[in-house]
Amino acid sequence: MKKISVDCRMLWSSGIGTYLRSVLDRLLASEKYHFNLIGKEAELLNWLQRDRKFISVINCDAPIYGIKEQWKLWRSIPANSDLYWTPHYVFPLLYAGKLLVTVCDVGHLAMGEFFSMIPRAYARFMFYMLAKRSPQIIAISQFTKSELVKYTKIQASNIQVIHLGHPEIASDIYREGRNGGFILFVGNVKPNKNLRRVVEAHQKLYPLIRQPLIILGKKSGFITGDSEVSNLVQRLPREQVLFTGLVSDQELTDYYRRATMLVFASLYEGFGLPPLEAMSYGTPVLASRAASIPEVCGDAALYCDPYSIDDIAAKMELLVRVKKLRQTLIEKGYERIKLFSWENCASRHLDVMRMVIGNDD
Repeated sequence: MKKISVDCRMLWSSGIGTYLRSVLDRLLASEKYHFNLIGKEAELLNWLQRDRKFISVINCDAPIYGIKEQWKLWRSIPANSDLYWTPHYVFPLLYAGKLLVTVCDVGHLAMGEFFSMIPRAYARFMFYMLAKRSPQIIAISQFTKSELVKYTKIQASNIQVIHLGHPEIASDIYREGRNGGFILFVGNVKPNKNLRRVVEAHQKLYPLIRQPLIILGKKSGFITGDSEVSNLVQRLPREQVLFTGLVSDQELTDYYRRATMLVFASLYEGFGLPPLEAMSYGTPVLASRAASIPEVCGDAALYCDPYSIDDIAAKMELLVRVKKLRQTLIEKGYERIKLFSWENCASRHLDVMRMVIGNDD
């Protein structure tokens, strides 16, 4: 049986973690390969709830995006691996075997103003090395593929586009009542998420609609990642803007089900899972017409100009006040999510892995 080693250090990161867990869960169930899962041992063992006949767990606590990962990660990959798959663009340069890399976005290259000098330089170097190594690459959207071709020397023929999936929800959940009366923002508080403009737009709108803005995201990023947003939110009354920090999967489900809308006004996304999650729970989506977001949302979202506070506020008010528009978007959302599934995503990954490995008899 062929052996595939996987970098699982980002198992519980927000976007990449959801992608990794969703795909791995299905790959492991296929029992077509033996998987070596490399990451924090306790974390992986706690997540794995299955027969481990074709699974090995290898402890590696090297932090993401640091010099240590180059050595410790390389040392963690078993010598008999037939393929090494990493769910992000960083890979150990000393690894000489077959390589499969997922690129979720090229924000460090395209939106360099959002990142400090060292992360930008590291990203540029890793993408340069990827282009020299010429492995097969999975891009999670056509937009990300086009950005890779634009900003790196990676050949388009080496890039396979595989869209992500959405939560599989029981159909009866769509018919349950919505009584939250709040506007929802889901995501880490990074500059590309555009939270400052969302908060300012909501601040203008709040006296008219009296629906609070609830922000779900990693609190450490909120406190340290964008002081401008932090200062703004902390000045506002709690009944107007509430920052929850990280929540459980069940709490996230509850927030989606009860929200009047999801606001997803990002400036840059490689894919963007929250809109599909919202559509799965029957929640209307207000989204920016930027980057990969129209590719994902299609006609199932109301779009805004992410650089215009006035336009974000106007579209928020429209969705709050016009029930028929909300219902139309809910119905379109149900249809839209049929185009995306984790089962198909995992199946496509298996196809690419089989292609890279070659004869797997």
